[in-house]
Amino acid sequence: MSNLAYRQAGQAQSSKPQRTCAICRAKKEKKELFRFTCPERVEGLKDGGVLFDKEQKISARGFYICGKECWEMARKKKRKIKYNSVAKPAKMVLLPDKGFEEMVEK
Repeated sequence: MSNLAYRQAGQAQSSKPQRTCAICRAKKEKKELFRFTCPERVEGLKDGGVLFDKEQKISARGFYICGKECWEMARKKKRKIKYNSVAKPAKMVLLPDKGFEEMVEK
């Protein structure tokens, strides 16, 4: 919704950043979601790998997930996650076989 649409509806626009879960498509505040990136050149990470971005600061394209439920649903259905790059065409990635806790605790 644009600023004008918010003003016309008489609503205040939230100043907190909103992101969308890549699995369930729920919109939440950025700090409520877990960010994962797909960096192209990280030592020890194979190409097409997924890395948890705890501080949400890694300079790479990524995606957000609500939590364990969405992680498990995506793994069970072998759902590919699409992430875009400005300089390159969109890529698809499968979540690793690791459990959610194992990815997030590192």
